[in-house]
Amino acid sequence: MGRIRKITAYFIILVLTSCFLLVGNLIFLFFISQKTGNEKAYVHPEKIAECLVQEADGTYQMSEEGIDTIDLYNGFAMLISNSGKVVWEYKMPGELPHQYERRDIAVFARWYLKDYPVSIHIVEDNILVVGSPKDTIWKYDMILSIETLEAYMQYVPLAVLVDIVILVLVPIFLLRRDLRKKEQMRTTWIAGISHDIRTPLALVLGDAENIRQGCTDTSPELAKRAERIEEQIIRVRTLITNLNTDNKLTFGMGKWKWEEITLAAVVREVLCDMINREPGEQYEFDIMIDEKAEEQVVTGDRELIKRMLENLIGNAICHNPKGCRIMVRLQRDKRLIIADNGCGVTKEQLKSMKKPLFMETLGEHGLGIRLVKRIVKVHHWKIRFRQNGNSGLWCEIEMRGWRRVQ
Repeated sequence: MGRIRKITAYFIILVLTSCFLLVGNLIFLFFISQKTGNEKAYVHPEKIAECLVQEADGTYQMSEEGIDTIDLYNGFAMLISNSGKVVWEYKMPGELPHQYERRDIAVFARWYLKDYPVSIHIVEDNILVVGSPKDTIWKYDMILSIETLEAYMQYVPLAVLVDIVILVLVPIFLLRRDLRKKEQMRTTWIAGISHDIRTPLALVLGDAENIRQGCTDTSPELAKRAERIEEQIIRVRTLITNLNTDNKLTFGMGKWKWEEITLAAVVREVLCDMINREPGEQYEFDIMIDEKAEEQVVTGDRELIKRMLENLIGNAICHNPKGCRIMVRLQRDKRLIIADNGCGVTKEQLKSMKKPLFMETLGEHGLGIRLVKRIVKVHHWKIRFRQNGNSGLWCEIEMRGWRRVQ
C-alpha cells in the first residue's frame, strides 16, 4: 500500500504541476501579447471617422489628426457612397477597385478585402472603410448563442474536473492491477518456498535432535553441536514463517480468522511453548497478568497474535545470548508490556524501530519486529518502543476492541 500511496502522490503532483504550467503559460502569453502588441497594426475606424469632415461643396477632407492616425499603422482609408462608388480615399492601394456592389461590401466587412484586413464605420449615408497592410491582423468571426455560451460556462469546469479525475484514476487503476498481479506471484512464490523447505527442515531437525539425545553421555561436544544445529534450524524455520506472514500482511493476500480471543490464555499458551523449548537457564521469565485482564477478550486472529508474542519474546532471547530477565505484563488498562533487561538497543536502532512501516528498512532486529508492527497495524492497535532503563528493550502495545466476557 505504501507504493500505491507514493504513485497516487506522484499523480497528484503531476496534476498540480499541469495546472501550474497552464496558468503560467496563460500569464506568459499575456506578457508576450503586451510586449509584441503593435498599436500601429490596429484599426480604429471610429476615431478616423471623427476626423473626416464634409466640405460645403459635398467633398470630404481628412484632418491632420486623422491622417497621422492612418499613417501610424501604415494603413489606408476610403469612403464609399450609398451607390457603391468611392467618393474619397487616402493611400488606397492601386489594386483595389473604386466601385463596389453591396454584396462585396457585405463580404469584406466581415472578412478581408483582397487580403487587406479592413474595418468599416457608417458615416451618414456613406461607409468609411479603414484598412491595414496585408499580413498584419488576423480576423476570425465566431458566433455563439447565449444559451450555448452559458452551457459552456456551466459544464466546461465540470469537464476539466472529470478529465483531471480520469488522469489520476486510470493510471492508478492500471498500476494497481499490475502490482496486484506481481504481489500475487510473489506471495505464491514465497508460499511455495515455505512449503518446500518445511519438510527438509523437519528431517534435519529430527536428525539433530536424535544425535543430541544419543550423544549426551558419550560425546558431549557432539551433542552440543547438534543442539546448535537445532537452534539454527528453528531460527530458519521461524524466519521463513515470518517472511510468509509479513508478505501476506503487506499485500493483503492472507485469509485471517477474526474471532473473540481471551488474551490472557493466549499469553500463557505462548509462554509455555517458549519455556518448553528450553531457551536456557540464563533466561528468567517474569509473568504478571492483572486479575481484571483475565476476564477480557480482544477481537483478532489467534495465530497472528501468537506470532506477535513469539516474535517479541524470541527477539529478547535472540539478542541477549548471555541471558536476561524477560518481563511480560498484561494490564487492566488495555496494555501488553514485554520488556527485558538485556543488552538493549542503540539510539539508531530505536529510531529505526519507531519509523512508520512504509519508511522502515530492515535493521538488526529485522523481520521479526517489522512483522510485529504489521500485526499491530492490522488489528488497529498502537505499539511503542523505548529503552528499558539503562539496559534492555521495552515494548508496549495498547489494544483496542476489548470487552468483558459475558
